[in-house]
Order: sequence, then structure tokens, then C-alpha cells
Amino acid sequence: MIDHLKEFCEDSINSNLGLAYFYFNYKSPSTVLGLALALLEQLYIQSTLATEVQELEMLAERKKEMDISDVVPVLLSLCSRFRRTYVIIDALDECLASHQGDLEQLLTSLIASRCRILVFSRPNPILKVVERYPHIEIRPTENDIRTFTTAQIARSSRLKRLSQDDKDRIVEVLSREGSNHGMYVQRYRLSH
Repeated sequence: MIDHLKEFCEDSINSNLGLAYFYFNYKSPSTVLGLALALLEQLYIQSTLATEVQELEMLAERKKEMDISDVVPVLLSLCSRFRRTYVIIDALDECLASHQGDLEQLLTSLIASRCRILVFSRPNPILKVVERYPHIEIRPTENDIRTFTTAQIARSSRLKRLSQDDKDRIVEVLSREGSNHGMYVQRYRLSH
């Protein structure tokens, strides 16, 4: 999807489109400030004469520690330089719960701007700010879970040693229960 949007933004007659994306990796937790700075950097590279970023850099030199309220105005200013800006955030549920206030501030600001936002996330109580927007639930089928579980068992040196009957039982239970108990991802589309 990212590659398709990059191509669309770069090659079409729809020039002056901005695109920024971020993936919250559970193995390497990020802050909302890290998210905002990553989006800002990507849009800065695509824009011209963004003096606001230089001002932010000077502020960072003077200040011991920047916070989200320093970065959001500059990010919004960069977004406004484009005819339309697309922001994609993946695995938002992996954002630490302790950053809920900053997350709400950032998302509320982006939603109020001219940005088109697409968020991928599992259900999570910290996502109150996006709950009122249209969303699509993506649920794996029983076959999807069966295929995934079988592959994971084949990779695990410990599980490989189980009898075939035990492996089959694990696959069957996880496939049936997983599809019944909401192993799913929600995709939110935040746009106006």
C-alpha cells in the first residue's frame, strides 16, 4: 500500500501530495514524539523551503528536551504545504499507554488539518480518539489461522517434537477458537 501511494504521489498529475508513514514496532517501542518527528522528517524531505523545521532545530538546541507540543505545530505547517497529505500509522495499538495524552493531541491535530489519515490497529482503549471514525474489522479466517499455526509449529524446535496428533489438536483448537474470539485488526480511516 505504501509503495502504491508513493507512486501515486510522485508520478501522477496529482503533484504536490505529501506522504508520511510510521510503524509502531512492539520489539522497539516508540513514543508519540518519535512518531511525530518521523512524520515531520518524511514531509520535510518532500517539501521545499521549510524554515519551520530549522526553527524547531534551533529550539531543540536551546531546550533540554522537546515535547509533542513543540513538534505538532511544525508538523501541521508542513502538512499544509501540500495540496493533500496522506499519513499512515500502522500498529497504533503498540504505542505505550503512558503516551495516551500525547497520542490524542497528535491525532486530534492531524484530523483537524487537511491530512488524510489511515490507522491500522487492534482494538485498544487508548484509541478513543479514532473510535468515532469509520473502521473496518479484518478477521482472519479459520484457514488463515490454521496455515499460520502450522507454519509456527514447523518453525519451533520444541513444538516439532510433539506427536502429529498433538500438533493437529493444537492447530484445530487455535483455528476454531481464534476465529471465534476476535483475533483481528481494525483499520480506521480518518478523513474528512
